[in-house]
Amino acid sequence: LVAGGSVRRDALIEFPLKDFPRVPRFVVKDLAWPHELIVVVGVFLSTLGAALQSLTGAPRVLAALGKDDLVPILRHFAPSGDGAPRKAILFCASLSMGLVMVGDLNAVAPFITLWYLTC
Repeated sequence: LVAGGSVRRDALIEFPLKDFPRVPRFVVKDLAWPHELIVVVGVFLSTLGAALQSLTGAPRVLAALGKDDLVPILRHFAPSGDGAPRKAILFCASLSMGLVMVGDLNAVAPFITLWYLTC
């Protein structure tokens, strides 16, 4: 609300949302102090942090499902004797690399959405 209230009305009307792909609308970047690059770096680091959290969290969730025997098929991904979910990490890494090799985010997005909805 504070950022939206600090932008002139004509700045928002000048480039309507229907022109978005051709005319970028980074209002917050224009408001950033002391430099607009701070917003770009912040968005990049936030995205990187979320990706790393997913890469470390997903194998642990898969291993916990296997350990608790909630889904019998996932029993194979239960952690080994030392507690490290090696099989789940290898599976998630293989799945991630395979989805990256698809090269089309629109083809991958439904699977990612389903994965987050089940966890």
